[in-house]
Amino acid sequence: MSLSISHPSTAIIILGGGESRRLGRPKQTLSYRGDFLINHAIRAALGTKPALCKLVLGANAEVIRQILIPWQSLGIVNCDDWKSGMGASIQCGMSQLPDCITQVILMVGDQPFVDSFLLTKLMEKAASAQTQLTCCAYGDEVGVPALFGKKYFHQLRNLEGKGGAKKVLKKHINDLITVPFPKGVVDVDTEKDYRALLKEDWGYFDKKTSSKVMD
Repeated sequence: MSLSISHPSTAIIILGGGESRRLGRPKQTLSYRGDFLINHAIRAALGTKPALCKLVLGANAEVIRQILIPWQSLGIVNCDDWKSGMGASIQCGMSQLPDCITQVILMVGDQPFVDSFLLTKLMEKAASAQTQLTCCAYGDEVGVPALFGKKYFHQLRNLEGKGGAKKVLKKHINDLITVPFPKGVVDVDTEKDYRALLKEDWGYFDKKTSSKVMD
């Protein structure tokens, strides 16, 4: 599928409302390969030409706003209840979807190797398999970016706490299909993670992921 084709029934929600407590500074503002992580995420999302793209901010919202490229096609949503966890950010993003949207992709702002081709692959896989639940697979995990059809909107709108959309994926594990995304293991939670990213030490992230249990 060409990236020049628009997706009039697809929305993308970028979750950027977390506190980055373990890192000690907003992870969205970390620089990598000439730009900030959050701008890499936004560029990937908008490159698919979705019907709607929303960035949900919470903690550090003003700091993040200052480093954003002035994207004309991006809507920004402030989540006042961000301390409650990722579920609250998802609720805020989902509240912005009009009725014409039939599927939504949820993604985060600290996976530097998410690109438009990967997001388009999620849409292609969902369309070809006629499924409403498609996500990425990396290491021994499944997770974001993940595509949810309208069938799951109610569950996303009622998420609470810190578990986020993975709760929905786990609940319907037998219904979902996956797209391989080996570099999905690369995310940044700590300064050690960030140093490994800058060194492009992929083995570090493989070891980190293998020691985690799907939460």
